[in-house]
Amino acid sequence: MPESEWYTSAYDNKTKKTIGKQNADLQIAKLNNNAQPFYVLVGKDERVLVSPYGYNLDAEKVCRVLRLRHQEIQGIIPLNRYI
Repeated sequence: MPESEWYTSAYDNKTKKTIGKQNADLQIAKLNNNAQPFYVLVGKDERVLVSPYGYNLDAEKVCRVLRLRHQEIQGIIPLNRYI
């Protein structure tokens, strides 16, 4: 990442030099969470669109949840419906 894109975090006052460090900092700052993986659907304005979904070893369930979240965004099903 070019040095021009580095920044100092308001959270820990450390310089974030990689996309991974910047993504982790964004997750902590905006969502008060630093779980990996942590699935968050956000808009172009970085606004969280639906409830985030955290770590789960069941790949089919993760896919199902992400599909439901996408449908919530599209208005196909009511927002905040959980499995």
